[in-house]
Amino acid sequence: MKFAQKLTVLMLLIILMVILPLFYFDHVLSINILEKQITEKLESDVFHTLDKIDMFLSERSADIKVIASDPVINTKSSTPQQITERLIYYRNQYNTYVSLSFFNLDRVRIADTAGLRIGKQHPITKYWEDALSGKISTASDVRFADDLNMPIIYFASPVKEKTGETFGVVIARVPFARVYDVIKKIGGVYWTRKDLSLDLIDKNNLLLYSSYNIKGMLKDTFSELEAIQRSRGGEKIGSGRCEHQNKEEGIYAFVSEQGHLDFKGNGWTLIAYIPVKVAFRPVFKLSAQRTLTLLPLIIFSVIVVLVFARTISQSIINLKQAAVEISRGNLDVKINVKSNGEIAELGASFSKMANDLKKSRNELKNWAATLERKVEERTRELTDAQEAALNILKDLTEAKRKLEKALEIKSEFTSTVSHELRTPLAAIKEGIAIVLDGTAGDVNAEQKEFLDIAKRNVDRLARLINDILDFQKLELGKMVFKITENNINELVTEVGKTMVSLSEKKGLELAIDLEDNLPAIKFDRDRITQVLDNILNNAIKFTEKGSVTIITRKKDNFIQVSVEDTGSGIRREDITKLFTRFEQLEKGIERKPGGAGLGLAISKEIVEMHKGKIWVESEFGRGSTFYFTLPVNM
Repeated sequence: MKFAQKLTVLMLLIILMVILPLFYFDHVLSINILEKQITEKLESDVFHTLDKIDMFLSERSADIKVIASDPVINTKSSTPQQITERLIYYRNQYNTYVSLSFFNLDRVRIADTAGLRIGKQHPITKYWEDALSGKISTASDVRFADDLNMPIIYFASPVKEKTGETFGVVIARVPFARVYDVIKKIGGVYWTRKDLSLDLIDKNNLLLYSSYNIKGMLKDTFSELEAIQRSRGGEKIGSGRCEHQNKEEGIYAFVSEQGHLDFKGNGWTLIAYIPVKVAFRPVFKLSAQRTLTLLPLIIFSVIVVLVFARTISQSIINLKQAAVEISRGNLDVKINVKSNGEIAELGASFSKMANDLKKSRNELKNWAATLERKVEERTRELTDAQEAALNILKDLTEAKRKLEKALEIKSEFTSTVSHELRTPLAAIKEGIAIVLDGTAGDVNAEQKEFLDIAKRNVDRLARLINDILDFQKLELGKMVFKITENNINELVTEVGKTMVSLSEKKGLELAIDLEDNLPAIKFDRDRITQVLDNILNNAIKFTEKGSVTIITRKKDNFIQVSVEDTGSGIRREDITKLFTRFEQLEKGIERKPGGAGLGLAISKEIVEMHKGKIWVESEFGRGSTFYFTLPVNM
């Protein structure tokens, strides 16, 4: 084999030995990293989804307690008509139940919101056993209701007189579709919801919900699944690989029910499964693209190396022959090099080397010794610098880890505190409402005034909690937007009507200036209502006299909504603080209560999620104008 061919093969092997291992290890590393991210995301999704289900069930448990303790319902002397009216009130108030019923201890239906099966005896069931034993039954029984033609979750609570004697049972029926709605929200950046297989299984291994096995719901049982065996073995959350029912390998994650507040759970397990071919689709696609890129590169490299090798091979052969002669002691050899550039310079160097060899030998030894010493010094300096850099990197990594941990703890604390406040706050609010409407007895004017003050403060606290939860969702990227086509002028008109009484109470004129024929645009109606409500409420709150005006205009490819007031205005140095979280401009005794300083920060996040902008123009002492825009084509 000639030199040129050898050089070509050698260079090709070098290229392949470098590229192929890198390609392989990068592929394996990408799969491992992606699998870790997917399992972590799946575990997080199923955990938070089952937690939301438990929160929903816990709230219904709190509802049934409130209903069972109603002064009309827990009084033996109340008539069936009176009990029915209270049950209808609670059904309309909560807007969650398909029916509420009152039974005596013989399981005979006394009252029902739909008026069905009055006087009929109900068969004994799991939730009846719980209620008759004095316990509140929270979703311990899920079954298909023939009269409603749908799966139903049952809640039951004993009804006791003030003396503590149990004389009846309240039963609430909730459509299981409420739970389906929570489960169906699972999704991720690595997959779509249709790629996932989801199963919700109770403690008896009965399939309560399945995204792919609709006919098997409330019929099929699963005990051989690896996830179920691990859950029954005591694991609270986990993941792994397994073959699904279609024998296709995939990644699964499961979480065992852990309850919420006083609700300890019913032993349900939520399982999510995604096929490997779907999970690793980005890696497989990237590998294919790399392969297509690599083949032309290798071919081009072979051609370039072959041409280069043939060009320099003859000159190298001549230099080889000259080197042989010099090695024999023939320092008068003539070197014939027909190449240019470095090869020609190498030939000239050979000639000079032959002439100066004896003279330069000692100088070369001295130079080599000096170079070795300098290399050792530089190596030592580089080693010290490398160690210092590694120490700095280690400190930075530790600081980053602690910061991320602190942020995680903060988010968890905020979420936990807010959710913990919601349930007792709902009970307080309902209790105040019952007393105010006279259900619990007559209320005089002074008592009603104090109750009205308490109700306003409870409502304000609820708004504060909602603001905190909304901001946390936005901060974590978990806020769900329902984008639909809407008319912005209709929304502005509706919000304006809700603020008329508030503006009239302060003696302000509330005006609405709408541009005609504005196009319908796509946005989340509830969230944009929240933005406009917040801005308009602030305008009325900080305007003591004059007017507040809402204006809509089309600006290029955007719809612009503005709220103009004749209030006190904002100092120039304070404008940059307006959209900062937990920032309020009033201090001390001048501060007006009502918010946590999150309203405008949340509004900014919502508008920017819609690809719009929000800003303010203000002159201190003369009023302010808040603007936000929404794109015509989102």
